[in-house]
Formats: sequence, structure tokens, C-alpha cells
Amino acid sequence: MKHRLTLPLIELFGSLLRLSCINMKPKSVFAALVVIALWLSASVLGMPEAPVLPPRPLTLSEAIRIALERHPTIISAQKAYEASLARIDETGTPLNPKVNSDAGYSQRGGSSTTSSTSWSAQTTLRQTLTDFGKTAASVRRSSALAESFREAEVLARQAVILKVAEAFYGVLQTRELVDVAVSAVTQQERHLHQAEEFFRVGTRARIEVTKAQVDLSRAKLDQVKAENQLRQRKVDLGVAMGLRSEDSGEPVRGQDKEGEKAAPALSQALETAFSSRPEILESKARLEAAKGGLQVAESGLLPALSGVAGYGWDESVFVPRANSWQLGMTLSIPVFDGNLTRHQIRENRALVEQAQADLENQHLLVRQDVEQQMLAYKEALERLKVATEAERQALENFDLAKRRYEVGVGSSLEFTDAQVALSRAQSDAIQAFYDSKTAYSRLEKSMGVLGQ
Repeated sequence: MKHRLTLPLIELFGSLLRLSCINMKPKSVFAALVVIALWLSASVLGMPEAPVLPPRPLTLSEAIRIALERHPTIISAQKAYEASLARIDETGTPLNPKVNSDAGYSQRGGSSTTSSTSWSAQTTLRQTLTDFGKTAASVRRSSALAESFREAEVLARQAVILKVAEAFYGVLQTRELVDVAVSAVTQQERHLHQAEEFFRVGTRARIEVTKAQVDLSRAKLDQVKAENQLRQRKVDLGVAMGLRSEDSGEPVRGQDKEGEKAAPALSQALETAFSSRPEILESKARLEAAKGGLQVAESGLLPALSGVAGYGWDESVFVPRANSWQLGMTLSIPVFDGNLTRHQIRENRALVEQAQADLENQHLLVRQDVEQQMLAYKEALERLKVATEAERQALENFDLAKRRYEVGVGSSLEFTDAQVALSRAQSDAIQAFYDSKTAYSRLEKSMGVLGQ
């Protein structure tokens, strides 16, 4: 706000300066400049700062929606798919009619006194009546390739959704770790205050105070690291959404605190993956495209039947206007092409076999991915269960250690160990919780249903 108002004030200053310098003496001009400068300084410095608005809340669904609209990877995949659709129409054009119009003008002269001028015009219509399936095979191949690009777009969308989910949960996880670090600093500050009071009344030694000071410094260092890691996670989220970090918003928990979902049966997960994974569907489409390419190659020696119709006229100075028309049909039969078609057929047969092998390999990779992500998700659920119980036990142990120290029974070492154990248990529980969220998103992607 301050910078926006400074420019008009500077322009006003320049105008006043020009007016002042017209009919004023040098001393008067200098005095006027001083007054104007002081007034501008007071005006600018007295302006209130524009309020800093807090980042807008951001849910996971909203983050995914923004990423799907803005991320360059998805836009690139969409444009590749659009280009493949255009190629379908391109490959069908050989069967479309074609019209050409020609017009001419010429003037001739020489050493003789005579010269001549002539005009001509002609319009010709050509139509391929049939190429015995060659164009149809090309269209089928282009359609299959377009389908593969469509599945590539789906794959890009799922990859972006997974990155957004991982980054989103990463921000939430790190923010909770910052809360744990802040809580540890607060506990250490209270502990230091108690140690100083005990030392003041003579019930504790000086080493209790110095140890508490060291523990407080370590806790503050952990807090600084956690806060810096949070800023890095926000940068990661902005990149995953295709935005700058300051434009990505502030992630909120929302429905992310719901109960964990049960893992599906492995057979059901594999069945879903084999029918939904975009990698498999893309490989199937590329196999169909390879088969279409083989059909195109096999049609290389087939004839083509086309028709032509035209109308034109010629006129010159010495010859009156003459009209002409034509109708005809052409049958083109490739007799020998130097074995080009035979080699193309051999090449495309190999491409079909390659595409078939790629499809089988994709089935193996998908099966491996589903089984691994299933195991990872089950492990995450088990770790979450154990970590939650460990957090409860660590909290109970810390409460006991704190009370023992407050009444003068426990030691500073006992309190510090309990506090460190609590922070570690809380961090483990937080990490286990968001690991389970991320693991389920990865499981959904392995099944090909992420974002559906």
C-alpha cells in the first residue's frame, strides 16, 4: 500500500518542482524543495502498513483440483492427446474429395509486329473411390494411438494427484512435528524454572540448572529445524500444485483425521488394477496400434481406384473462347516397389510382438506394485497402532517423571529422559499416521483408482 501511493506523490513532487523553478529565486527554490521533501517524508512514513492477510485454508480436494488445472505435466499430456485426435482426422483425408482451381495469363511478343495474349482457367475434382482398406487401417492405428495418449493423460493426472497428496500430508505432518517441538521447548522452560527455584532454596545443585539450560537449548534447536523443514514442505506442496509456495494456501486437516480404511483383498486389488491401471490400458492401445500398422503395411501392394472430373476454358486474341471438360477414372496398381512393402511388413510384425511383450511386462510390474503397496499399507496400519499405544505410555511416563521432580523425588535426568521419550513417541505417532495416509494413496494409485 505504501509503495502504491509513493509514485503519485513523486509525480506531484516533480510537478511542484517544475512550477517552483519558473519564477522563483534560487534560495526560494531551495527552501521550497526542503518543505516539499519534508512533507513527502511525513506523508509516506505516516501511511499505515497494508494488513498482512493470513494464507487461505486449503483442503486436500482443493489442492488436487488446482493441481489438475494448473500443473504443466497435465497440460502437456492433454495437448499430446489433442494432437493425437487431430492425427485421426489427418489419416482419413485420403478418402476425402480434393478440388483444385488453376488460372493462367500469358502475353507473347517478338521481333515481329504481332503479339498475342491468352487466358485460361480450369477446376478439377479428384476423389479416391477406394484404396481397399489402406486408409481405414491407418485410421484404426491412429485411433489406437490416440487411446494410448488418453491413458497417458490419466497416468499423468494420477501421478500429480499422488504428489499433491504426499506433499499435503507432508505439510500437515511437519506442522504437527513443529507443535511437538514447541511443546518440548515449553516443558524445558518450565523445567528450567523449577530447577532454578530448587537451586535458589538450596534443595538442588547448580548442575541441575546448567543441565536444564542445555536441554532447553537442544529443544530450541529442534524447533528451529522443524520450522525450517515445514517451510521446505510448503515449497514442495506449491511445486506439486504447479504454484509458488506463497500462493498454495495453508493446508487444513479437515477429513484427514477420519479413521483408517481397511485394506482390500489382494485378489480384488489385482483384478481392479489389471482393468484400471492406465499403464496396462496404454500398453493395450499401443498393441492395437501396432496391429493397425501391420495392416497398413500389408495393404501397401493393394490397388487404388480414383475418379476425376474437370472443367476449363481457354481464350486468346486470335482464338475464340474454347470450353473443355473431362471425366475419368484411374486404377493404380503397384507392381513392384523394390521389396519396400515386404520389409515394412516384417518390421511391423516385430513391432506387434514387441508391444505384446510390453503388455505382459506391464502386468508383471503392476502385480509387483500392488503387492508391495498392499504390504506397505498393512505395515503402516500396524505401525500406527503400535505408535499410538507407545505415545500413550510415554505421556503417562512423562507425567509421572514431572510429578516426581516437582515434589523433589525424581532427578533432572529422569525428567529429561521422559521428556525426550515423549517427544520421540509423539513424533513416531504423527509420522505413522501420515505414513498410513500416504500409503493408502499409493495403494489406490497401484490399483489405478486414485482420484476416482
